Amino acid sequence: LAKLPIHMRRTQVCESRALNYQIELKVNGREFMNEIVHPGGLREDRPIYVNRELAIEPGVHEIDLSLRPLEVGASPVLSLQLKKQIEFSSGRVVLVYFSPDQQELVTKEERP
Repeated sequence: LAKLPIHMRRTQVCESRALNYQIELKVNGREFMNEIVHPGGLREDRPIYVNRELAIEPGVHEIDLSLRPLEVGASPVLSLQLKKQIEFSSGRVVLVYFSPDQQELVTKEERP
């Protein structure tokens, strides 16, 4: 620390590390997706984005989506789960995203 210029000295060194997550999607209890997802960016320091187009039969279905961190560290980590009935129809898009305000997964549903 003494070797650094005064303006570059930090009293506390903070390290951040992005985590890998296990994503699992079940529709009516049947597994549709189960894979590991990694943060984006060259250094894996960007948000995680998962873009998948899934063929789901039209009708109302029970969705169970979970994201669980693979690594457990000293600081608390966020596990997310969404259980919801959603009506699917031809040409309809359902976006699932993390809401920072609500600290949970939410859906946005659009019709063509």
